[in-house]
Amino acid sequence: MRHFFLFLFFFYGLVVLGQVRKTLPIRDGIPPQMDNNGSTPSEDQLGVPNEEVKATVDLFRYMNMHRDTVFVDTSLTLQKEYEHNYLRRDLFGLLAFSNEGQVYNTLQYSQRKSLALPTMGFRAKHFNYMEIDEIPYFSVAQPFSEVMYRSVMEQGQILDAQFAVNTSPRLNFFMGYKGTRSLGNYVNQLASHGNFRFSSHYHSKNNRYHLFTHFTGQDLTNNENGGIINTVAFEQKDEAFDDRARFDVYFRDARSFLKGHRLFVDHQYALAKEGFFKDFSLVHRFTYEYKMFRFSQNTVNTIIDGSPFQRLGNAFVNDGINNETRFEQINHVLGAKYHHSKLGNFEFLINQVNNELRYNKVLFLEGNFIPSGINESITLLSGSYHFDWKGFDVQTNYVQSITDQGISDLNAKASYEINPKHRYEFGYRFHTQVADYMNRLHQSSYAHYNWFQDFKTQKNTTLHGSLTNPWLNIHMEVSQISDFLYFSNDAPIVGNTQLQQIRVTPKQFSSNIQHISMQVSRVFTHKNFGFDSRLLFQEVYQSDAVLNVPRLTTRNSLYYGNHFFKKALFLQTGITAHYFTKYYADDFNPLLGSFFAQNQMEIGNYPVFDWFVNAKIKTFRLFIRAEHLNAAFNKTPYYSAPNQPYRDFILRFGLTWNFFQ
Repeated sequence: MRHFFLFLFFFYGLVVLGQVRKTLPIRDGIPPQMDNNGSTPSEDQLGVPNEEVKATVDLFRYMNMHRDTVFVDTSLTLQKEYEHNYLRRDLFGLLAFSNEGQVYNTLQYSQRKSLALPTMGFRAKHFNYMEIDEIPYFSVAQPFSEVMYRSVMEQGQILDAQFAVNTSPRLNFFMGYKGTRSLGNYVNQLASHGNFRFSSHYHSKNNRYHLFTHFTGQDLTNNENGGIINTVAFEQKDEAFDDRARFDVYFRDARSFLKGHRLFVDHQYALAKEGFFKDFSLVHRFTYEYKMFRFSQNTVNTIIDGSPFQRLGNAFVNDGINNETRFEQINHVLGAKYHHSKLGNFEFLINQVNNELRYNKVLFLEGNFIPSGINESITLLSGSYHFDWKGFDVQTNYVQSITDQGISDLNAKASYEINPKHRYEFGYRFHTQVADYMNRLHQSSYAHYNWFQDFKTQKNTTLHGSLTNPWLNIHMEVSQISDFLYFSNDAPIVGNTQLQQIRVTPKQFSSNIQHISMQVSRVFTHKNFGFDSRLLFQEVYQSDAVLNVPRLTTRNSLYYGNHFFKKALFLQTGITAHYFTKYYADDFNPLLGSFFAQNQMEIGNYPVFDWFVNAKIKTFRLFIRAEHLNAAFNKTPYYSAPNQPYRDFILRFGLTWNFFQ
């Protein structure tokens, strides 16, 4: 791998030195646009002579695998303040743990990824694992780079560096690496992550062949302390524990490690340059992905008040826990696309997926046979249709397995856009969700964390609608869930708490669950002042509390922005308040890398205030934030999950700098 990185850096050096400093022409101030395949018209196609033209920001764009195109944006807005974080996206609906690089608890049901195909599992450890649709494919008029930096809780930083270059209007290369390291304030909480990605986009001169490909190599290491033991001292704000490292924790030497690499290729070829078959294209996609999750722990017993205590129950060994789960996926997609200028776009695909989850042994426990792995082949047929005409947009997609997994996914939505400020959308989705492989098979040195079982497919039916206008944005969603898949703890309750996580196991809820949500947002502006408000209302109807979310979640920002020094500097400052009502938040199990339902401890019903000052000079943006400002004087106990304190007050610094050269 080291030699591979050296080769890439050497290759990029040659590309930069060999690039012709020539940009795409601009007609009437309008840059050339990408078509549906993501290609940009060449200079010869535009009929404009090759001339040196100063490139504008509009000539720098990127897209994802769905061909959704976004221009590189160097502005400073409140949304950029929300997205300047570890995940680099808006975290509304997520609740962070105390250290950067840890997991997030979920406040909003729609934030839980509901996928038709089964995954490896260990989903809570995948927040910072970049999936296929998160890899960008650029098209840039000149070499483009971006550096993002953010300080962390203790001894470390977040640094995300990206570079993109076009050797010609038809060929682009992109490379990026995000490194995260944060020691944290509590014992055994170090987070060390690395996300490398490389992508390329190419289309032929006659525009008949298009290629999108990427490679990722990711490793996410987290020391896992299992939470603090003395919650009474934390809740009473005992000054002796102002130094958070004095808190005793359940695990002092446990660690989780998620590693993965992926190769993805997506290409298509038009059957003819002109004539009837020019609108037909053959499509082929290939994905190879390998993942490994490891939970290691040197000592099993935790000493509490002088006595040994086993947080995860009995183990087959006295020390040296080292559980490894390996997963491999090979996915081939083959099909055809048809584009008609009046009828719309049609796509028909066949998808062959081969998944393998494996361990290195076979177990016989209490008369139960637990195999060394699962090897499964899934074949899917799918069809999609997209029609866009004068503001009307209709999209439908249907997926059905022809093997015996019972996978089905019907997704349809229609929207009407009167103008960019007025838009209406309505959608329906019915899909089944197959249990992840870790839910079906797991092996561990801990006695009660070994199982091999089958589950029914989870059925999800969702109706949603949204309204967007200058006065109010509303999104409503009604879902019915059957055979809900979840985790819960079977350990005995001691007092009002479950001190042990002896038997956190996957389960299936036989009754139906109804979930209703409405999200309302509005931005009020007056001169240089603004107020951004978002409210999320949720209600869950169920016979047992297995799906838990707060009824109300809200975020409100009051801010001021203005230009200074002859508009050379743009300054933005304000305060943001976060709040959610009290509810039984899911607890976290580091051995499984998953959250599980609990009904012993409620968290929430307190505000969290962040004060920020941001500045922009040309393409340089500075971010300064005082997080959890009220924790400095408020004695309310703040939690992210049972036994997991929320973040204390901290002053953080960050920047994003774009280079067009």
